[in-house]
Amino acid sequence: MSDHPTVADARPPTARTRSEWIDTAKGLAILLVVFGHAWRGIHEAGLVPPALFHAVDARIYAFHMPVFFALSGLLVAGSLWRATPHHFTASRLSRLIWPMILWTYLFLGVKLAAGSVANQPITMKDMLILPIPGHLHLWFLWALYVLHMGLLLTRPLISRGRYLPLALWGMMIATIALAFMPLPDVLYRLIGPAIQNAPFFVLGIVLSQTLDLSTLGRGGRLGALTAFVLVVAVWPFLPQWPAVLLGGSLLLTWCFLAICAGLAQNLSPQLTTWLTRLGLASMAIYLAHTIFSATMREVLFAIGVSGLGWHLVLGFGIGVFGPLVLLRVAQRSGAAWLLGFQ
Repeated sequence: MSDHPTVADARPPTARTRSEWIDTAKGLAILLVVFGHAWRGIHEAGLVPPALFHAVDARIYAFHMPVFFALSGLLVAGSLWRATPHHFTASRLSRLIWPMILWTYLFLGVKLAAGSVANQPITMKDMLILPIPGHLHLWFLWALYVLHMGLLLTRPLISRGRYLPLALWGMMIATIALAFMPLPDVLYRLIGPAIQNAPFFVLGIVLSQTLDLSTLGRGGRLGALTAFVLVVAVWPFLPQWPAVLLGGSLLLTWCFLAICAGLAQNLSPQLTTWLTRLGLASMAIYLAHTIFSATMREVLFAIGVSGLGWHLVLGFGIGVFGPLVLLRVAQRSGAAWLLGFQ
């Protein structure tokens, strides 16, 4: 779910460490996405006390999706430079827009088939909804597409795969300023989420050209971990001012990436490999996890299981491993591209 959602770009041997930590970051972040949606699902089903729900939900949503925008930014400048505008646009249509359209109707079809047992039942009329600008959890794909298309306008500012320094920092300042601009409702629906997340996207571009996080020393990683823990701990109590929330999310995103860069070098090879595989499968997990988690929730209710722990563990578990099985079947049958997994 970055510049290439499921398969890391080919990189020279000297970039292997960086590639590994990026996939590790995607693996950890997609686990948070699945947990966050499972958490919201069981809350809507009335299983989570409101105070506990908001304490967890606010902290997760402070940074887990911004991380994916930053990861996309880390990889996109090189892709934009190497590809022609036509090829770049075509690849974004196939990697972002096609999965968004397909899975919008797949998800709605499952909700329609579930009938009254769904958390939010729908009718056949709801199946006529336009998939653009991204509904349900698929809003991310449309926002990322808008950002990638907007980035095409900056291609003249790239030289040999790198932005000119003045252009780079100008983009960062401009996207932060735009994030605070009010938009008409119609325009906000089309590009609002993209503009709100543009600072994280550009943060990734800045990091890709100014700081290789995999080279941070132990002191830098410890500082990032300390800052991350402190900000997460106080997040629900921060003033709800837009500037504070944006600044806090940017800090959390940077710290999370720095932590992941360190983890990739210090975790056991087995755990690193597992997280990397999750990162490479992040698109499939993102697209399909809500169907598996929601189905598990209704199965548990049907057999009389209403314990919070069971719903959380099983809903989260099937949300991760169900899409992995689906991805493996799709790869073996040659249908991975059709399902938007590649």
